[in-house]
Amino acid sequence: MKKLFFLLVSVAVFTTSNAQLAPNSIAPDFTLRDINGNTHHLYDYLDRGYTVFLDFSAAWCGPCWSYHETHALRDVYENHGPAGASGVLAGTTDDAMVFYIEGESTNTTAQLRGSSSGSARSTFSQGDWVTGTTYPIIDTGSYCNTLNAAYNIGYFPTIYKVCPNRIVNEVGAIPATDLYAGVGTCIGAASTSNDPLMLSYSGQTLSICGSLDVTAIMQNHGTATLTSATIQVLQGSTVLTTYNWSGSLATYATANVSVGTVTLSGSAPVVVKITSTNDDLTNDQVDVTYQAVSTTTTPSTNDIESSPSLGVPPTGAYVVDQQFAPLFVRTADFTSAPPIPVGAFGASDKSIIFDMFDASTVGNVASVIFDKITIPTLAAGDKVMLEFDYSYAPYPTNDPDKLEVMYSTNCGTAWSTPFSKTGATLATADTLGSFYVPQNAGQWKKESFDITTGVSSGASVLLKVKATTAYGNNAYVDNVKVFLKNTTGVKELVADASINVYPNPSTDVLNVSFTAEKSETVTIKMVDMNGRVVYQSSNNYAAGSQTASVNVQNIPAGSYSMTLVTDTKVVAKNVTVTH
Repeated sequence: MKKLFFLLVSVAVFTTSNAQLAPNSIAPDFTLRDINGNTHHLYDYLDRGYTVFLDFSAAWCGPCWSYHETHALRDVYENHGPAGASGVLAGTTDDAMVFYIEGESTNTTAQLRGSSSGSARSTFSQGDWVTGTTYPIIDTGSYCNTLNAAYNIGYFPTIYKVCPNRIVNEVGAIPATDLYAGVGTCIGAASTSNDPLMLSYSGQTLSICGSLDVTAIMQNHGTATLTSATIQVLQGSTVLTTYNWSGSLATYATANVSVGTVTLSGSAPVVVKITSTNDDLTNDQVDVTYQAVSTTTTPSTNDIESSPSLGVPPTGAYVVDQQFAPLFVRTADFTSAPPIPVGAFGASDKSIIFDMFDASTVGNVASVIFDKITIPTLAAGDKVMLEFDYSYAPYPTNDPDKLEVMYSTNCGTAWSTPFSKTGATLATADTLGSFYVPQNAGQWKKESFDITTGVSSGASVLLKVKATTAYGNNAYVDNVKVFLKNTTGVKELVADASINVYPNPSTDVLNVSFTAEKSETVTIKMVDMNGRVVYQSSNNYAAGSQTASVNVQNIPAGSYSMTLVTDTKVVAKNVTVTH
């Protein structure tokens, strides 16, 4: 049902499976005739210095009609359109052009004039689009699907801004003042023979260990073919690297140039800049916007609670490789009353969610990297431990979503992966055919790994949590921790009389009563007869009498060994689960 629902939504909202053109693409050219018989050539307007706004809409489209009725595009055309053109006011700034383009192949000019004879898209019209519209309206007819494909039209309305240098960007259904403000950000038409320019930064945006792999999009804004250019990366006035590009780039063509890896120093702004001689040196640089991964010390725990709002990563966490969306910090599940905390073991309001329920592109990944952790000097018997909590419910079709937790000691060049689970082996909850939200402590699991091998005193450890979607269901991660554990002393095995487990046997909850000798971390673990861990939790307890509850509803019926481990002792007891 989930996939059917998604398909129905897609049909209602999208006209094709394409997305819009990527930012800073080159606008495809066209020559089209409007409903009054006038011919318009896009590149001709651009060469004359006009910024062109394209409104891809459909006669049946309600949101398109609502935007049309704001007259934002008409205001831009009348006040800023070509001098002397029909409908353009005498005081025009003469620097913009506007087109309505009918994007539905089955619509007719009659529908554009308000003719509506049924509820189907091919017969319905929102109203008279023509009367009162002063800018050209183009009914693309048989050319409609070709033009839609060229501009990757995925929904209506799609409003594009095309600058004189052919660069196109989607601007959305915004007011007239905002539309026209975009004209001032455009680069004009080519006028000199040699003029390479920088359009945008396209390189690495997360500096893990003080370096960045720098790439940028360069355009030939000259009237002659561009064969060479000198590019520098500067931090303040310091030149970090110089790259001599060579090739063959036609007028207005673009190239994604790999400038190289640079080492940063300090916090001065970083730019990528064209420094070629004989270049007109306008629009020659772009800013490099990046985040620098911070460093913390062991022990380190990111409990996700510092996230300021939905969708914003917590302090010390950085979203990378986000090929599906959304990946965000989820607060309590407000579909229930009272709201259910979704953090680990129902003990907090926030955790990271990998929304694979809605991510329909199989194989896409999303990852979160955490602050680098400096390992202190290791004493004899010290172990470096990685620990985290997670929750996942499979989708009924058993789509094999994958969750991995990994670490690196060389700034992310290579990764070790102690935790990698897929599909049913990842499950902590029953199969669910709707959007999964953890409902109780029993739907969370804690994992702990010894990562001492390869980690030396003073090393920086980088952690990453990675999800790969198979269009299944959601995975949650919380309380990502690195800490030291000393194993020099042998813990005393204490008789089971020092803990009380009740009821035993149990069908739903085992209560574990014990006395903590001091404020310490206590780990409770259940192991089946084959040595498999079916339950494990670690929590801090104050000195004195304590009681912990273990939810066994999702644990198969049978006999188990339960151990309670403190800093100084291990207590073992046999327990039985019945259903």
